[in-house]
Amino acid sequence: MRTLDFRTRIPVHCISNRWHEQALTALALALFAGCSRGVVDPPELPVAPVSGKVTWGSETPAGARVTLIPIARTEGAVNSTGVVEADGTFKISSYGTNDGAPPGDYTVVIEWFKAVQTDGGSGRGPNVLPQTYASANTSPVKVTIKEGSNVLPPISIPRS
Repeated sequence: MRTLDFRTRIPVHCISNRWHEQALTALALALFAGCSRGVVDPPELPVAPVSGKVTWGSETPAGARVTLIPIARTEGAVNSTGVVEADGTFKISSYGTNDGAPPGDYTVVIEWFKAVQTDGGSGRGPNVLPQTYASANTSPVKVTIKEGSNVLPPISIPRS
């Protein structure tokens, strides 16, 4: 066996393999570091305050989620959401609590998952609102958000 140095007795082929492994590791780290720099959050769009009220028949769907889905899916477009309070009102949030939604045209999706009792406690049950309102493709509720404060017309979901 050939050695690099008689004092260390390290075989030459081991040194070259270690160098190769170190070079590959350095290359992989450089590639991963380069990839992480390319991930940039899109800039926040200007938003306008949005509020509204939802009813389901004569009931208030407290805890239901209201989602505004942009009709035109442009770059940087965001879904904006709100939660229905005990009085039926909601405020929409996009980037921060109750900050509103960017101006534009939206389809409103509304889902209400009531809690159900299970052996282990409680969990999320099925959506109790009509399925028509659970998809941007089928929801009949369309709204336009403009600059300035927006109070949406009341959303009344008929009971089936």
